[in-house]
Amino acid sequence: MMVWSTTKPTQPIIDPEATKKEWKEVKTLVKAEMYPLDSLFTLWHLIKNESADRAESIVARNREVAAKVNV
Repeated sequence: MMVWSTTKPTQPIIDPEATKKEWKEVKTLVKAEMYPLDSLFTLWHLIKNESADRAESIVARNREVAAKVNV
């Protein structure tokens, strides 16, 4: 049984802004590969199993560029 507490706010587990930014980066791959968008399960399965290396490299490359710009 799950108990919800309304007395103490908690920090989110996922950073919404970082997640949006990473999705924007991976979305180019999703569009290029014409992955289906009607099922999140299928979409993430394809990204994870078929394009994991490319998706990770897109995000890593953009992080490196951002780090250089923010120096």
